[in-house]
Amino acid sequence: MTRPESLEARVRRLEDCIAIRVLIARYGFSIDDRDMNAIGDCLCRDGLYVRPMACSTQMAGRQCWNSVPRPLRGARSGQSFH
Repeated sequence: MTRPESLEARVRRLEDCIAIRVLIARYGFSIDDRDMNAIGDCLCRDGLYVRPMACSTQMAGRQCWNSVPRPLRGARSGQSFH
């Protein structure tokens, strides 16, 4: 028989779920807006980004998003899908 979770554990789990949902939404809007600093803020400090279709392209850490070429930084055009 499993032990019931404490109220504190249940609240913590709900807070974690909400934080994950907020992070996903913030990341989506940051991508749409091409806001490289905001994208970096959504990532782990020591994370590694590898482009799926170009495995030779890797970027490490939050600061790497500042090195994205300027043409990709323009404001979004059209509707957001996130």
